[in-house]
Amino acid sequence: MRKRLIVLCVGLAVLAVLTVPLYHALPWLELTYLEARIDWSCPQATPDETCLTRMRAMGHVWSSMGDLERAKRWYAEAAAHGDAVAMFHLGWVYDIEARKEINAFYQQSAAQMRVMAPAEAAGEIVPPVVAAAEPIAAKVHEASEWYHRSANLGFAPAMNNLGQLYFMGLDRSESLDVAFEWYMQAARSGNPAGAWNVVLAYQRGAGVRQNYQESRHWAAWSSEYTNAADLAWPTLERTEVQGSFLPPNAVAMVRSASVAGVTLHLDRMAPPMVAPLPRYSTANARG
Repeated sequence: MRKRLIVLCVGLAVLAVLTVPLYHALPWLELTYLEARIDWSCPQATPDETCLTRMRAMGHVWSSMGDLERAKRWYAEAAAHGDAVAMFHLGWVYDIEARKEINAFYQQSAAQMRVMAPAEAAGEIVPPVVAAAEPIAAKVHEASEWYHRSANLGFAPAMNNLGQLYFMGLDRSESLDVAFEWYMQAARSGNPAGAWNVVLAYQRGAGVRQNYQESRHWAAWSSEYTNAADLAWPTLERTEVQGSFLPPNAVAMVRSASVAGVTLHLDRMAPPMVAPLPRYSTANARG
């Protein structure tokens, strides 16, 4: 009896060890099955709106799980068929990848500077870091390209984020006046992040003459003329103000104001901190 009990306990332990990896693999197996269903059921040449929505949703799922490559595949597939929302999210993926590359580039540069100081003091020559410039430029170019395509189809979040590329100096060169033009287009389309960027630009005279009256005018935002897609998850979370994606409290306030049908005064909200991303001109990277 005792031996049987020991064998049973050992068997249960082995089963538990084997089951844990399988349990963690189940979400990926299920998603792979869903991907196959989309591939099988959606015509490659002319997918309908339902198929495009499913493609975007698959991209959202993979990106939320941190797999940007698989997310990129689904966003790109929907974007190739003219889906403006998918174009925006594809631009966001490249935007995120560019930011990661830039941060890594500057961390590498900072580390090299720490090495160069004593080396140069000793008369040694240390070559500068240049290897990461081209990949950064390529990703920024892709982000700009897809934001432009989406914006040209009238999708306001893309207009706003395109302005942010110019604000951060990521799209060819830092250009606050061009950034303001894109913010204004987004704001006129009812986009809350675009309106918030317009408010901050008028307050600070960034790309436009300082004008507190205009700032107060654009600060009164309501969702009356806003496209519902602007406020959907994860689009709103991926819309930028001052180079930072909207923080959770701002997202909650915008959506709550939309549901309640009330006016939200953007100038009474604490703006996100300016993104701690070094100013970087891809024009310099292209040499």
